[in-house]
Amino acid sequence: MNIDYLKDFLCLSETMNLTVAADLRGTTQSNFSKRLRSLEMWLDHDLIDRTSRPIALTPYGEAFVIKAKSILEDLHDFKSNRTPWDSSSGGVKVATPHAATHYALPNLMHIIRGVLPNIFLLPHLQNQAETAVMLSRTECELAIATKHKGLPLSSELEVFRSVEFDNDRLVMVFNPSSTTVTDQLNLFVPHRNTYLGRIWSENKPTSILNPEIGVGLVAEVRAHCLGGNGIGIIPQSLVEADLELGRLAQIDLPADLTYSYRLFCAPKASPMARQVWDLVKTLQPIIPSAT
Repeated sequence: MNIDYLKDFLCLSETMNLTVAADLRGTTQSNFSKRLRSLEMWLDHDLIDRTSRPIALTPYGEAFVIKAKSILEDLHDFKSNRTPWDSSSGGVKVATPHAATHYALPNLMHIIRGVLPNIFLLPHLQNQAETAVMLSRTECELAIATKHKGLPLSSELEVFRSVEFDNDRLVMVFNPSSTTVTDQLNLFVPHRNTYLGRIWSENKPTSILNPEIGVGLVAEVRAHCLGGNGIGIIPQSLVEADLELGRLAQIDLPADLTYSYRLFCAPKASPMARQVWDLVKTLQPIIPSAT
């Protein structure tokens, strides 16, 4: 059934004049009548009493006015309320760690919009183990994970193909205007259950003796440092502006805390997701290094 046939019928129910209704619908009366007849054939009921003068609706036609209006209203509401990020509008679900949402993911999305303007990424915050499950079930089609050369990915995630597209590194920062750096000062670090937390715990210099406080979000580390509550271990990309403006200062560390961002693709990813995957492979590296 053509949705325009419903609109034709409702237009006739309001005007009760075939000539006027056809004119309002931008067609000839003969074509308008054919479209109404097609709707009646699809419904297997007459909607118009063609024997009456003036024209009238049949009892079935009177009842169908309410149904036709309801159908069109439901379709309008569905279209209006549909998120522009869903798959029917070009949305591709991507699992991502929180750390990537500040730098790597936004820049990746910017590149995608420039080349594939009809495709959007819909982020879902996940750890590596959960990301692997989502990829295997195609609950997400793409995924981002951090990778340090001395620290393996989760075994579940390693089975999926991936491509490196960006990198970052952990740095130590403090507020130079309100913080005096000592060994007793609290050191805010990514929580040990996160991949960034593991990078720090397995590569930190033995000379660092400060009491550590693990936090779940790297943005919280930045807030503590800006507030003068202590020192922080944080991705450089998140504090570059603070360092340039002098709100934070950096302490050089004798450790390799550089890590990469890798993009993964689900085996049964949609054509849109594969377009993004192919773009990343073609333009690799697509984003300038933060280090």
